[in-house]
Amino acid sequence: MALHRSLTAALALAMALLVAGNASAQRGNERQKATPAEGAVPPADAAPARAARPANPQAADQQRDPPTVTGTVVAYEAGKSITIETRNRNGAKKSEFAIVKEKTKIELPPRQAEIKVGMTLSVWADKENPATAARIGANSPGRGNRRPNNRPANPNPSPRPAGDAPQAEAIKPPPRPARQPVAGLDPLAVAQKIDREIDAALAVAKLPASPRSDDAEFIRRVYLDIAGVIPPAEKVSAFFDSQDSDKRARLIDELLASPDYGLHFADLWCDRINVKDLPIYREPFVDWMAGSLNAGRGWDEIVLDLLTAEGRFNFITRGKRLGTDDPQALFLLLNTEEGQGKGPNPAWLAGESGRLFLGVQIQCAECHDHPFTPSWKQADFWGLAAFFGRLRTENPGQQQGLHWQESPAPASEPVSIAIPATSLKNVGQTIPARLLGLDEQYQPASPELLRHSLARWITAADNPLFAKATANRTWAHFFGRGLVNPVDDLRQDNQPSHPAVLELLAGELRKSQFDLKHLIRCLCLTSAYQRTSQPLPENEDDNTKYSHMAIKTISPGVLYDSLKAATGWPEMKVGLPERRTKLTVISLFTPREVFVDFFRAAQGEEADPLEYEQGIPQALKLMNAAQLNRVAPVAQRLAESGAGRDQIVEQLFVTTLARRSSPAEAQTMAAFLDRRAGESAQQQASAVLWILINSAEFGSNH
Repeated sequence: MALHRSLTAALALAMALLVAGNASAQRGNERQKATPAEGAVPPADAAPARAARPANPQAADQQRDPPTVTGTVVAYEAGKSITIETRNRNGAKKSEFAIVKEKTKIELPPRQAEIKVGMTLSVWADKENPATAARIGANSPGRGNRRPNNRPANPNPSPRPAGDAPQAEAIKPPPRPARQPVAGLDPLAVAQKIDREIDAALAVAKLPASPRSDDAEFIRRVYLDIAGVIPPAEKVSAFFDSQDSDKRARLIDELLASPDYGLHFADLWCDRINVKDLPIYREPFVDWMAGSLNAGRGWDEIVLDLLTAEGRFNFITRGKRLGTDDPQALFLLLNTEEGQGKGPNPAWLAGESGRLFLGVQIQCAECHDHPFTPSWKQADFWGLAAFFGRLRTENPGQQQGLHWQESPAPASEPVSIAIPATSLKNVGQTIPARLLGLDEQYQPASPELLRHSLARWITAADNPLFAKATANRTWAHFFGRGLVNPVDDLRQDNQPSHPAVLELLAGELRKSQFDLKHLIRCLCLTSAYQRTSQPLPENEDDNTKYSHMAIKTISPGVLYDSLKAATGWPEMKVGLPERRTKLTVISLFTPREVFVDFFRAAQGEEADPLEYEQGIPQALKLMNAAQLNRVAPVAQRLAESGAGRDQIVEQLFVTTLARRSSPAEAQTMAAFLDRRAGESAQQQASAVLWILINSAEFGSNH
């Protein structure tokens, strides 16, 4: 179980740790599948089988438009102009905006009264006069530059012609009024309430809690969970040396304010939406969602955008990938069928909306009544799908690609959908539209766009499923498993392990207007999250009570970014063909995408962080990759720094594993390097680096 306290051999060390890590992950998986121990705290009350309908499903959500840009101020001239630097996976970009009175909005961080160079803020530019916002793009190296600017150009460009209206019908969705700031949020108090519930459950189960993690374990864990990359060596050293009693809370705030937070979670959601791993042009979506998350937009606002997106798109063609001109339309694109007479698939849209945003497997009722939730009938599924039934694709004349077109539902007329032949049962039967959990047919009082009405119902604060599903998914990201597990299976006979905790977090989401940063602060400040992953003999078989932190495998994308950070290479060519025989792959996909495709889990399902799903091919690929067997820039820099051999080894431990070596590890490494005395300092440092990045500890989040 102690993946991160043993480096016991020299060249064979990496393989030994890898095997140990595989065995540990398998043991954890077996315990994960075990029946929960008797004596667990019973649910406070039984959750209803179906969600109650919010009081007003068509009420306009309190929302504002996303900012034009969110980033760091690098230049500011009061009343005249402001220059913002943003960082994404392509590098850094500077955007200069002219400040137009009453048309350029600038939002300052909390407790800040004036604009200063170096602060992070959001800018809403003058949309009526785009000429006042002169974009200035410039790539520059830096920590935020996780991916060099070599991504393929958008293979499916389809600019909207001048004067082309995005929506032909007169019916428009209601506007989203601006939200008011929320006051009185106290994440520490929420964290303490969570700990009381978890400690009470441990007491009932007679399980002791493992001790608090040390600084090394915590900083690496929180960096991987929030920023999606290992921490820089200088940050690790400064964190070790700090005597600030509040330094963990400050680090959490610092990471949530960094661009890496939005990039990491946008990357995660791109994979969740594209669970079938189709070839997509993902960068626009990731950049859009990262900007929304970093700006602090509510999760309900973001989901509303996903469900109601519009725009033009192209299906994959020879040498191209799926792409849209509106990045938030990715969800709609991946649920659109290709072919003559086809288009947005109501069944796919209903099933994925339920799975991703409501945490329910309603798609199991597509062809028959739900096998595990008796109250969900086939009519419930198709009643939900009917809200997407008026969405079509059209060819806009001579313009490239297709676009989505939604016709409004007439007032006071029944809305329905016919069950298609693909459902096998009750084919051709007409099913009226109705919201999940209601028996009455949905009938608009005035002409409206049904998809927008459904989206507002899904994301409404009084929809119990949306808040719980969001809280549960977020909890699972940080703790390895959901309070309800699997995370997309909220039903009456799959009760949460800690019902009061789930209710508390759902309530905090509503109170904070679905502020994910607030929710993350609540989770990361808990003693449960800050416990060590090393179990005690009395709690090593616990997988549901959170007596110790679970060891999670890191995702392929995080592994790629962490390898870049550890080695100093601007990009990793691991997974690319050794010879240039697959030029299409090289030209269409970035090195990161090729790496992720090689190391990812099986198609059609989300990866389980508690299971080691990679195998011998992936392990051998890392060990034998030509790039990882050359002198890495980090090793070169350390060797030329003038530091002694022991100092270089220590710095490599801090760089890769965010901790200092143990005395036994230092002795093992010294003996290993003694046997390589004839090599240069650069070669010796690279050999140590190779061992560390091929260890099971590097590939896990403990």
